[in-house]
This record gives sequence, structure tokens and C-alpha cells, in this order.
Amino acid sequence: MSVELQAGRTVEELVDYILLATEQRRENEIVIAGPGAEFGLSNEDAELSIDRVLGGIARARIGNQGNCPDRIKDPIAWVSFQRTFGKR
Repeated sequence: MSVELQAGRTVEELVDYILLATEQRRENEIVIAGPGAEFGLSNEDAELSIDRVLGGIARARIGNQGNCPDRIKDPIAWVSFQRTFGKR
């Protein structure tokens, strides 16, 4: 459940980018195109990244630390969960 980012970019930056786009309620096409331009992702990988960020948000909103995604298997959801859970 991970994607390969272009050199010099991090999962944390990708998650922050998607979280900001989500908070700003950008149009779906723009949210998908953004990671492609910013992080060198295909549309398919951008969609997967968005899905994993939203998955982390959903798990964090339950309020149970035990719902935390696996950091190795699902790093995007893990970072998203940490960001969202920390805001609670």
C-alpha cells in the first residue's frame, strides 16, 4: 500500500499535500492531478495515495489508537492517521 515518490520527496509531504487539498475542498480532478505534478505520481498512484490518506483519517476519527495502520505496510495511511489523531 505504498507508492514510489520522486527523489527528494517524502510520504509526510505527500500526506500533508493531500490533507491540505482535502481541507480546502479542492475539486477531485485537481486533487488527483496535484500529486502527479508535485510528487511524480501516475493518476493511479495519486488515487491510491488519496484513498490511503482518507483511510488514515477515518481510522483516526474513531479515536482508538489500536486502529492505527501498519507503518511499514501502509505508510501513507499511517502518517495520515498520526496527523489526524494528533489534532483530536
